[in-house]
Amino acid sequence: MKTIKDLGFKDLSKEEYKGDLDLSLTNLTSLEYVPKILKGMLDCSYNKLTSLKGSPKIIKGDFSCFNNILISLEYSPEKIIGNFDCSNNNLFSLEKCTKNITGYFNCTNNKELMNQKSQIIKNQIKANHYITDEGQFNFKDIEKEFEEYAKYLLKNEEI
Repeated sequence: MKTIKDLGFKDLSKEEYKGDLDLSLTNLTSLEYVPKILKGMLDCSYNKLTSLKGSPKIIKGDFSCFNNILISLEYSPEKIIGNFDCSNNNLFSLEKCTKNITGYFNCTNNKELMNQKSQIIKNQIKANHYITDEGQFNFKDIEKEFEEYAKYLLKNEEI
């Protein structure tokens, strides 16, 4: 397992970190020891990540994890104040994806990821703009379906 400690970083997992973390092209296999709150972008693209376990809870910047071998977005941040690019992985579902993204969400080129637009609605992934294999669209384009599905989820929660 290759972590950021192997790259010369100390254990940042208990800290709030201010600044960008460019961990791209470093053969990382784990996000263990990254900060839980990051005030800056996190680029861990072009690595060997199979999981987002250990990723920050909040990123106040862009989160790029494209070109890895991710099969799930479990452990993705709770909130991304910026863009989220998880393209070019092995995702088959958007389940457990970050629900609150202030920028764009890119999930293109995941061969097994079907019905991306409906998965975005079903999993209540709110972003300003979406880039999918089915095309690009804004939140306003799906807002009505999004809110109807949210009401459906609430109604079924009460039962």
